[in-house]
Amino acid sequence: MPHQSGRRGDSLIKMANYNEARGKFSRCFSKSQSESTERIIRDIITALTSPTVERIQTFPGFQELFSASRDFIDSITPHPSAAACYCESDTHHISQECQYYLKKYGSHEMMMSFLYREGYLTKAMQYTLDNHCSTDSFLKYIVVPMVSKGRLDNLMDQMTMVDSSLQRWDIYLEKICKYLLTKNFLNCLYDFQIFARDYVGAATTCVQFYKKKCSTFSELYERQGHLVNALAHLKSGRELVAGDGKVVIERKHYTGAELVKFSNTVQLQVDIVRTLVGWKIPMEFNKRPLPTVFGSVEEKVRLAVIACVSGPSVEVSYRESNRIIQHFQLPYVKVLTNIMRHFIGSSRFSDVSNLVQSANSSGVTIKDSVDESLVNALELVISNKSADGSDLRNLIKHLNSEEKQLHAFTHCGLLTDAYMLAVRLNNSNWVTRIRSVAQLKQQDNLVTICNRWLQQTNK
Repeated sequence: MPHQSGRRGDSLIKMANYNEARGKFSRCFSKSQSESTERIIRDIITALTSPTVERIQTFPGFQELFSASRDFIDSITPHPSAAACYCESDTHHISQECQYYLKKYGSHEMMMSFLYREGYLTKAMQYTLDNHCSTDSFLKYIVVPMVSKGRLDNLMDQMTMVDSSLQRWDIYLEKICKYLLTKNFLNCLYDFQIFARDYVGAATTCVQFYKKKCSTFSELYERQGHLVNALAHLKSGRELVAGDGKVVIERKHYTGAELVKFSNTVQLQVDIVRTLVGWKIPMEFNKRPLPTVFGSVEEKVRLAVIACVSGPSVEVSYRESNRIIQHFQLPYVKVLTNIMRHFIGSSRFSDVSNLVQSANSSGVTIKDSVDESLVNALELVISNKSADGSDLRNLIKHLNSEEKQLHAFTHCGLLTDAYMLAVRLNNSNWVTRIRSVAQLKQQDNLVTICNRWLQQTNK
């Protein structure tokens, strides 16, 4: 202690004269700077909890013990363990004295740390709520030590003991969940989410269990039990919503519609994997990370492509792929372009035709998207020269727009096909453009044919 009052107070504590010691120490705190207050409190607690001969001699019945057995006296003289020196009542008295100084002069953090360290868990919990202690302090001084010692069950029991409804623990529950997630303690997180009635969080953790370190769709199929559990948790969440219209989870409000959508997403993953596990996945798609409906937009696009290129027929596989596209409103052109490029790269030209037919039959509004996708895929064909004239010609004919067919035929160098279509459409502008391209390519016969048609048309 830095001054006379502190040293005198320390001596009074050693003699168990606690009331007088309080008066002496009050002078220390009135004169001390805020930064030294914590050090003074630590010194006081050290003095209180350190075994001393003077304090032992104040125990009731000490003289009787002394006269009865000198050996017993020796056994209770100063020893590193305070527990060996204090009787139970004195230990309680000392604890109360420590709490007096902590409450009067200390911080919430110091009190929480003391109560936890001394084993007063219920009191630490009650103190946290009554004093609205910060979530960071609660995490640092109580949660982290208990979790690190494998005492999560004890933590949950103590929280329930103080508030069985858990309503007062709301912000602390959120903080604990975030901590466990950050540390990737998924098993602890899952147990705690169920305890906290965080059903959406528990379902999300089930999804993490499901996806973890899976490299094949067969492995995902074997783990579908986790998704069954996720669906059960979401059902519990919907039952809560039915009661009050919303369920509050991690400070967010989930409507019944949102929970239904999450459930439908989980069920979609179950259905897709159940289907894919019986199909032959092309080698180029057997790479990690394995795409699921829970991933990014890029993953979902890749999953939709896999579903379409792996089935026994394009008609069947397109239906599965379209379920993913529609559920997440994926960029249709991007998905279709990737599917067509795979088919063309694998010389599956007839499958392109079947895909176009399946896509066109699913709705008139997407025909422009089908054309755009096919044009994108044709660019790959042209640059890689991965199709002969006959295959290329058939692909272009699948374009719904005759204008785009003219562009594609001309771009691909199939000028005769472009000319025949332009004539059928009686489009002199296109015949003129085709003639210009033919001149550049030195296709004199076609230039002559174009000139003759233009002359006849202009008469």
